[in-house]
Order: sequence, then structure tokens, then C-alpha cells
Amino acid sequence: MNNIKSSKDVMWVTPTVEGVTLKMELDTGSAVSVISQADFSKSLGHVKLIEATITLQTYSGESIKPLGCANVKVHYKGEAHVLPLYVVPKGGPPLFGREWLKHIKHDWNEIKEVHGIDQKKTGEVIKDLQNKYKDVFKDELGTIKGIKAKLSLKDNSSLKFIKARTVPFSLSAKVEAELDRLEKEGTLNKVNTVNGLHL
Repeated sequence: MNNIKSSKDVMWVTPTVEGVTLKMELDTGSAVSVISQADFSKSLGHVKLIEATITLQTYSGESIKPLGCANVKVHYKGEAHVLPLYVVPKGGPPLFGREWLKHIKHDWNEIKEVHGIDQKKTGEVIKDLQNKYKDVFKDELGTIKGIKAKLSLKDNSSLKFIKARTVPFSLSAKVEAELDRLEKEGTLNKVNTVNGLHL
């Protein structure tokens, strides 16, 4: 039912389902068309569900029992059909599966063209966000501004010195390098004494 693919492989179609334009991922690897419970409630909550008589299976072998099935009116490119749409507890975008493909014809060249434009826009949006929020995307430790933290200790509490764990000799150089890096970026602060204890 669900497949793992790169963003370049994803193709989208936008049929009208029960009067609602629904963006669906065209997935020839899915035997049926499915939608998550969250998306169904948001877009098609007015549609009646009936009991689903099938059990779905993912590519990883996991079995999923649909919460129900809705026989929905689907309009796409001048075609109109009443087709089953299965509702699952969780999931990604709605999937346009093979069962619907048997009834609805597609112009594959048009789908690929729209897909290519969509990918370009997505890349531009990501780049704009990275430029707008440069501080968030910096490869360094960030800080929260405008918030003060308060640490409360029990009365008569005292610090406890715990000896560092022994590091295997083969890893000591890497550990030292990582500690130096964390100290330079301000994540760690080296101390030599704690309440009179020499470290």
C-alpha cells in the first residue's frame, strides 16, 4: 500500500471527490485508493463510512485494517464514477491506487509535466525559507532568545563528583576532538575545580 520513493518519483493528480478537490499521490503500487483518518475528517467528514471487508498490507509486510470504506463520487477530466475509498488510521497523502486507475484514464504526459513544475516550485520554496530563516539553518548551536530559565535546587543540596567513564584507547582521539568542538561552539565549558574538588 505504501511505498518508499524519492520526491522526484512522486506524481500528483487532483480529482474532485464528493465535491472537494483532493490532491492525491498516483501510486500504481497500491491496489486500492486510501486516505488517512485525519485527511478524511478534514475534507470528507460529511461522507458516510461503511465497514471495510479487506485488510491492507504494506510493502514491509505490516497488516492494516481500514477504519472503513466510503463509496465516493469521483470526477476527473470529464469522467465521473462512484469508487471505493478506504480510510486508514495513519498515513501520508491520499493515494490514488490501481482500482481507481481501472476506471479513470490519465494523460501520463500531462501528469509528468505538472509533476516537473511542482518539483521546481518546491525547490524554490525551500530555498526561500532557508534564506528567510538563515539563523535556523546555520550549522551551529542555536539559542532561545527572550526566555529566562530558572533552576531550583533542594535545600542543603551539594554537587557530586562522578568520574568520567573510561574511553577505549582507539576512540580517545575522536572523543577529545569532539569535546574540543563542543567547547569551541559553547555547548560545553571546561572547569578545573568544583567546590574545592580538583578535577
